[in-house]
Amino acid sequence: MRSTENLKVAPQWYGAFETVFGLGLVAGALGASAIGARTGYRALYAVGVSLTGMGMIVGSRLTELWPELIVLLFVGIPAAMSHVAFTPLLLEVVPSTHQSRVLAVISPAEHLAALAGGVGAGWLTSTMLVGFRAEIAGVRFGRIDTVLAAAGALVLMSGLYAWRALRNPAGLTDHPVTPSV
Repeated sequence: MRSTENLKVAPQWYGAFETVFGLGLVAGALGASAIGARTGYRALYAVGVSLTGMGMIVGSRLTELWPELIVLLFVGIPAAMSHVAFTPLLLEVVPSTHQSRVLAVISPAEHLAALAGGVGAGWLTSTMLVGFRAEIAGVRFGRIDTVLAAAGALVLMSGLYAWRALRNPAGLTDHPVTPSV
């Protein structure tokens, strides 16, 4: 969640942020299957994660309402596309005898990672980075935008790594996968 310290809007606008991000998620989810079938789910996943990270970095620098709403809309689209592309990738690489076990672990692991990230970001901004101000190449950074930009950079690096790692590993195909029963 953005801070009024960074984004100069009243807290009642936060509902609009969630709504616009949700619209981006719906748009991305609706288009993901068609795009994934055409471009391949590995590419869709890597590009989706990379674009999400870039959007997070851009969003971390914004201080006005309307640009932030536009960025959130366009961050939601690739975020949803990468989530939609993940399951076909998983089904492609995990043997059918282990798919239920892997799928049972993935969701709790994602939730645990989100919880740890939220706790870590909250801890950093409320303890170690209180009063933090820096200027790099004429760009000013405070505690909130530093944490948001760092999170975006981690997501972007993950997408770039996925792009490299998913380039036809072990002869995998890029056609749509039908889940096993």
